[in-house]
Amino acid sequence: MKKVIGMLAVVAFASSMASAELLKNFKYTGAIEVGAISVDNVDYDNNTDDQLNGVLSRVTLGANFDLNDDVNAQVTAIKNARKYGTNPESAINGALDAFNFEEAYLNLKGVLGMDHKLGRQYYGNAGDLVVYYGPLMMPYDPAFTVNAIDGWTGWWNSGKWTANAIIAKTICVNGKVDTNVIGLKGGYNLNEKANLGVYVYQKMVQNTATVKPFTPNDNLNVGGVKVNGKYVGVEYNVEGAMNFGKNTTVATGYAAASKTTKYQGTAVMANAKYAMTLGGKMNFEGEFAMGSGDKTTTDAKVQAFATINSDYRLGFIYGGYQNNAGITNLTTWNVGAHWTPTKVNKLTICAKFYDLKYTEKVGTVTKIGNEIDFGANWQHSEKTSVALSYGMFTPNRDYSFPAGKSAETKLGLDFMVKF
Repeated sequence: MKKVIGMLAVVAFASSMASAELLKNFKYTGAIEVGAISVDNVDYDNNTDDQLNGVLSRVTLGANFDLNDDVNAQVTAIKNARKYGTNPESAINGALDAFNFEEAYLNLKGVLGMDHKLGRQYYGNAGDLVVYYGPLMMPYDPAFTVNAIDGWTGWWNSGKWTANAIIAKTICVNGKVDTNVIGLKGGYNLNEKANLGVYVYQKMVQNTATVKPFTPNDNLNVGGVKVNGKYVGVEYNVEGAMNFGKNTTVATGYAAASKTTKYQGTAVMANAKYAMTLGGKMNFEGEFAMGSGDKTTTDAKVQAFATINSDYRLGFIYGGYQNNAGITNLTTWNVGAHWTPTKVNKLTICAKFYDLKYTEKVGTVTKIGNEIDFGANWQHSEKTSVALSYGMFTPNRDYSFPAGKSAETKLGLDFMVKF
């Protein structure tokens, strides 16, 4: 395995360089994931036969090594194209060709007082409300999707202060169509009770076929603040965000005469978790989130909350299989619990209930529905686990009409092996 990862690392950066030097202080990581799902009643009508089944896999190979005393490199290759039941790959080359280099960057350590990552890389944390680029995880993503960015990120810390910045590109088509992301995030660790954070991101979409070169015709900004910590035994997290910026193209449905729409969306999110001992480790948690929607689409204001690349997902079905990420025009709350019994401490079971509705009506519909999820995870060892998940999404009749009003269900079985 080490030789395979080493070969991938050499190919990713410079095959002409001596591998003995290139792989100095070589370290590798990896994972093999297999996810099986069975989804029933996708159209909310139990009178039709619409059960769907599938098994996918994802192989991750990561390598980190030093180029010199001040620079190291990270390469991550991922293969996630194989579905159970399809034809096998006929040759070694065919299997290797199915790998994509989702990360390939240099890390310049301590240059001008900060670290610099240059190249293709992940950014943010899974589940983030505003921006995340990286592997999506089961059971919230049955397709094993992987996102990444190409660009520069800078990382700095001093005592209780931290900061990072990003200048990156997610789309470039012949130099005519670009999507660029820039941002700055800072934090201060006040004490255990309160960690403070602030951020501002900008996503610029430009099309030089319709506007003069280098003029963004869609300029979305998202600014926000975060506070998290632990107080009297309760872990909490609070976040508020708002949009600003403008779209200089004529957005469909928005004030066609103005040729400019302004972003004015807002969002809030708050959650809390309390741990106690009850025949084992028990965690109770609750959360509320609300993203603004558009009261009208005939003016020059985009009041629906917009994000850079949200990975905030609610429920195995609504946020996972149905792939609804973020809280644009959504008001929701959820409660849940996790329990790890003392006598069977490799097992963790959980349950969670979600209430989902539109912030602003979509047509005549306000209520989306409810979802209840159950899960069980067997942590056989630090690097080997098996998880079982079950979700049931019950739509409001107005939301699912005329298809029906029966619940959609999803059963999942996931295997994870790390190395």
